[in-house]
Amino acid sequence: MIKQKTIKNIVELNGIGLHSGKTVNMKIMPAGADSGIRFRRTDVTPVVDIQLRADQIHDTMLATSIINPQGVRVSTIEHFLSAVSSMGLDNLLVELDAPELPILDGSARGFIDSIMHAGLIEQCALKKYLLIKKTVSVKDGDKWALLHPDSKFSIDFMIDFKHPLISAETNRLNIEVSKENYISEIADARTFGFVRDVELLQQKGLGLGV
Repeated sequence: MIKQKTIKNIVELNGIGLHSGKTVNMKIMPAGADSGIRFRRTDVTPVVDIQLRADQIHDTMLATSIINPQGVRVSTIEHFLSAVSSMGLDNLLVELDAPELPILDGSARGFIDSIMHAGLIEQCALKKYLLIKKTVSVKDGDKWALLHPDSKFSIDFMIDFKHPLISAETNRLNIEVSKENYISEIADARTFGFVRDVELLQQKGLGLGV
C-alpha cells in the first residue's frame, strides 16, 4: 500500500504575482497526515487558512483560484499544484503574504526544484485516490477534455491557436506521466500569451506582473 507524503523541510520562495504584479513571499511547510493542502494568507487579519477542495474552486479564467466561505481567496495555484501532484505530495501548509502565488519563470520548474530541495517523507496514513470509473467529458466553447478510466496516468494534449507557431499540427503531446518524465519533459512548460492581449488584460487589472 502506498503511504501519504509531505516534505521534510521548510522551503521559501519569492517572486511576482502574474496578475497582481505584487511581490509574494511563499513558505512551503510540512503538514500532518490527512491534513491535505492548505493555503494560509498571512496578509489578512486574522490569518486565514483556505483548504484545497474542489468545492472551493472559485474561478479558472486565466488563473485558478480557490475561495473560503468568508470570501478570502488564493489565486494562480495551478503550476504549484501541478508540481505537488507530480511529486506525490498529499499534505502541505503553504503560507503567503499576498492573494496570489508567484509566477516565477512561468513554469512549474521553480516549485519542483524547491520541493526536491526540501526532500520528501512518507507518513503513517495511506494515500487516498480519486478513481475514474467511466469516461467523463467537459466542453467549453471550442475547448474540450475527456477523462477515460485507465491503470496509468497518460495525457494526449493539443493546443490550436490562430498563429503559425502554435497550431494543432506542431503542438501536440502524448505522454505517460511519471515523476521522472514530469521533471524532464513537462516542468519547464511555460505560460505564454500574445502581445496584442496584454494591454486589454492590464486595463482589467490583470497581467500586471508581465
